[in-house]
Amino acid sequence: MVTEIARCLEVNLSSLKSDWGNDANDAIHMLLDQEEAFCLEPIKVGDTVVLALPEDMDNEDREALAGALHHWYRNNRDPKDDELTRDEYVAWKDSFKA
Repeated sequence: MVTEIARCLEVNLSSLKSDWGNDANDAIHMLLDQEEAFCLEPIKVGDTVVLALPEDMDNEDREALAGALHHWYRNNRDPKDDELTRDEYVAWKDSFKA
């Protein structure tokens, strides 16, 4: 029913959920939703499993997600490389909250 409400409102299902929780079950549901929405796939790089976007993205949303992921990676790396303070990183993350 919530899926139908999200479709009618033309919003992502995740935006109607107040909290994803913090257990593995919630995490896998969120990841599977993103797999369907953006064709993300888990791949293994060395001993690490990562999410990958297809190289031949033809959808503007997928391209936007790829750009956002690169931006997130850079901002997440900056505090570790002393390019961005931890407070600046937290403020950047908070800018996406509704």
